[in-house]
Amino acid sequence: MSKPKVWSSTALGPDNPPAGNLARQYAIASFPVVAALTVALGWWVTRSIEHQVIHSAAANVALYVQSFLAPELRNLRVDRALSPREIARMEGVLANTPLGNRIRSVKIWQAPGRLAYHSDHALIGQEFPVSDSLALAWAGEVTASLDDLHDEEDEAEAGLGVSLLEIYSPVRAAGSEDIVAVVEFYQDAEALQDHIRRTRVVTWLVVVIATTTTFALLFGIVLRGSGVIREQREALASQVRRLTELLEQNSSLTARLRGVAARRAEANEQVLRRVSAELHDGPAQSLSVVLLRLDALAQPPPERGAGDVVEELRTTLAASLSEIRSISQGLALPELDGLGICDTVKRALAAHEQLTGMRVALTVDDAQPGQIGASSRQTIYRVVQESLMNVHRHATGATAEVSIAFGPRAATVAVCDDGPGFNVHAMHGAPEHLGLHGLRERLEALDGTLEICSTPHAGTRLVATVPLEEPL
Repeated sequence: MSKPKVWSSTALGPDNPPAGNLARQYAIASFPVVAALTVALGWWVTRSIEHQVIHSAAANVALYVQSFLAPELRNLRVDRALSPREIARMEGVLANTPLGNRIRSVKIWQAPGRLAYHSDHALIGQEFPVSDSLALAWAGEVTASLDDLHDEEDEAEAGLGVSLLEIYSPVRAAGSEDIVAVVEFYQDAEALQDHIRRTRVVTWLVVVIATTTTFALLFGIVLRGSGVIREQREALASQVRRLTELLEQNSSLTARLRGVAARRAEANEQVLRRVSAELHDGPAQSLSVVLLRLDALAQPPPERGAGDVVEELRTTLAASLSEIRSISQGLALPELDGLGICDTVKRALAAHEQLTGMRVALTVDDAQPGQIGASSRQTIYRVVQESLMNVHRHATGATAEVSIAFGPRAATVAVCDDGPGFNVHAMHGAPEHLGLHGLRERLEALDGTLEICSTPHAGTRLVATVPLEEPL
């Protein structure tokens, strides 16, 4: 028989991380990604909102320019400068409108970089390098930005010491797409920046809360899945451990059965040799004597009278028959079906008394179980029979006592005598103790035990624990 393969809980994968680490691994792996996405999304949303706010402000200014200032600037198409009268009229327009009240500085550019007007009249007529925003305005685009005021022409605005929104708006001639000038406004941006800052804070809070909530929900799902996986792994590991235990028990029982079978075969051979020896040394010897006496009768004259010889032959044959019956009774069990433990033991004591004339005391617990299986009943009978026979053979004249106690699922049979005792350690393999070896094998096959306590000249105590099987 091949040895069964034993699985271990480590077969679930020692290299695989425990299920409990799944949520932690997810958190470690996903947190940097979520954080990066949060930063990127927050930056993109705030930049988009800031751009949209600035673009809206620039669109309002462009509309203002086309509505109020464009008529005043049409002469720049032919003239090189604005007249003092035109400048005064334009400054009056700027001063008498709500938008104009928020404007801190105004520049009007003529191509390519000449100032046709500046709030600081000393700069009118000067030329400066064309900035990128100014170039885009000359191309027809309205541009706006929170200027850092580092350009050469921004010296006057930088001296104001406030945040300014710089807006470039092209001015087109009436009924034409030709750009005659570019108006550059510097609008007070303190309120705008406060609005942008508040919007940025709210936007970041919304983005962080949204991404954190999403991450928490996903983490909760993974954590719950991790718990389910952990429970399933524990259940599977428990089942594997149980299966391993069952396989180990099966392997142990198989080995025990093989050992019991081997020892049983050996015991059977020894029993046969014992029966053969007893037949040879007992009835066979007696029958040999009978044959010799018959031969003597056939050769006259007989030394003794025929009647004496016949009487001797009858006595010898009767003794041989008694020995044969004794051997037969030891080999076959009497009818025990339907008997309880106490009745089984009493029948064994009666048979022993009839055979040997030896009376044995019996003590039985009151809590006697009901019907038991045939194997348990037969084993108890054999224990009592073999123990008392050993007392009769090896402790002639000794007294014996049998006691029975009951446990939840087993009976304890104790046989004590006050005979000479023997060396228990020397009984292994001894022919005179063959019956005890057979008892031990029978009890082990039923998962019972046999203990023998004896010392020379101090008596013997045999204790057998017999499992009680249910009747079929």
